[in-house]
Amino acid sequence: MTADVAEVGTVYTIVATQDLQLQELGFLPGESLIIKKRALLGDSAVVRVGSSVFALRSSELRSIVVA
Repeated sequence: MTADVAEVGTVYTIVATQDLQLQELGFLPGESLIIKKRALLGDSAVVRVGSSVFALRSSELRSIVVA
């Protein structure tokens, strides 16, 4: 499943990331990912990876495969 459909508050493990910029930020296979909060219209979300927190667009979330 991709991170854009992941549930808020659930801990996931990153399986793969298609976006090179996200990989450089630490979105690497094996890292934990938590969706902390979603925007009202679902266009973006706040995610935590390791000890860092990021705001990502839904297009960026679709490039992250989680399990």
